[in-house]
Amino acid sequence: MKTIVYESQTGHTARYAKLLSEKIHLPCCSLEEAEQKLPKHASIIFMSWVEGGKLQKWKQVHRRFRVGAVLAVGITKIDDHSRRKLKHDNHIPEEIPLFQLLGGIDLNKLKGAKKLVFIMTAKAMATATPKNEEDRQIFTAIQNGGDFVQPERLTEFVSWYFNQYC
Repeated sequence: MKTIVYESQTGHTARYAKLLSEKIHLPCCSLEEAEQKLPKHASIIFMSWVEGGKLQKWKQVHRRFRVGAVLAVGITKIDDHSRRKLKHDNHIPEEIPLFQLLGGIDLNKLKGAKKLVFIMTAKAMATATPKNEEDRQIFTAIQNGGDFVQPERLTEFVSWYFNQYC
């Protein structure tokens, strides 16, 4: 049995996991719940947030479960180059597909050093000129917070999943 397992800090990844669960008819649960309920080496789809190029809890999940696919949720550019870099930097095996989703930033839920990093980044970006609409949205989210969770952003993964397993 496959399960969607997610790690979420501010709720964006959890929302994507619940949307995906409805679309592909698989149960979903937090990583904390999965570690209590699922047997070791259970087959899962892993969803987590990215900070500074690091997929949160990846090493822990990769050691415990059989991961069939990874969905990385972040506030960075989504393209082939960033996907390859994310995969390489996190040592995600080549045979495990990686998908990226644009999540969001909830500044009210960030604390301590993480919040300070966003404040400093926002100040640095205040004078930058975005190159395109995607950059403008990301700049705005870093400066003011933002939510980009949308069901249609799951389309690429859902198509891949149904081609693989149905």
